[in-house]
Amino acid sequence: MMDYSEKIEKSIALIREYEPYAEMACGYHVGFSGGKDSQCLLQLFKESGVKYRAFYNVTTNDPPANVDFIRKNYPEVEFLFPQLNFWQLMKKKKTIPTRLKRFCCSYFKERGGIFTALGVRREESLKRRDYPIIVLENRKEFDKTTYKGQRVRFYPIIEWTESEVWEFIESRNLPINPLYDTFGRVGCMLCPYANKRQIIYWFRKYPKLRTQFLKTISEMMDDGFMNKYPTATPDSVLEWWMSSQNANMFFNQTKLDF
Repeated sequence: MMDYSEKIEKSIALIREYEPYAEMACGYHVGFSGGKDSQCLLQLFKESGVKYRAFYNVTTNDPPANVDFIRKNYPEVEFLFPQLNFWQLMKKKKTIPTRLKRFCCSYFKERGGIFTALGVRREESLKRRDYPIIVLENRKEFDKTTYKGQRVRFYPIIEWTESEVWEFIESRNLPINPLYDTFGRVGCMLCPYANKRQIIYWFRKYPKLRTQFLKTISEMMDDGFMNKYPTATPDSVLEWWMSSQNANMFFNQTKLDF
């Protein structure tokens, strides 16, 4: 089992090893979120000496503190803006993103270059436990002998633990995102994975956020959204969404078979 220093060396070696293949796909695209893992990843790229460009995918649902943190501490990171904002995307999909249907994540977060490096770690979830270090976007195995510039996802810190990431950040004297003081995570304000306490925090801090959410829900309901729940109102729909409960159960529509 590798120790912390060996993981640093391995990650840098991997970044250097795959640089020629990245150059076949217009160079390294380093995804940057402002969170600890992306900070660690970007620092490793800096120390590797390879060519790269770092990008932040704007979701239009970003905590202002996170945007400020990136602009202040990482001016080299380029901002990529989507065609639709969060509210427009909801209206196009005619629904609200949930944990089971995170269309917002695929639309906003998975944009990027062809050869994209991301701060993904196996420790984060069961789904990521079996991720390879590098893989084609269609989840097919990466083969150096046949690679022709297809889309790639590259995970140089896949084997790192959270404690090792924090230790690396401290050892490099990197700035700490202030959002960690409040939530312990960096993410969208209205993320489907955020808990109710976090969402209410943002609603209180930015009242217009809640007003816009209710306005969008109301407009979607005028277009048929939630028609199967006749008692639903924009406020109750928002309450249901924050509860992470099944909609049938929340709106008392479930019929018992006994």
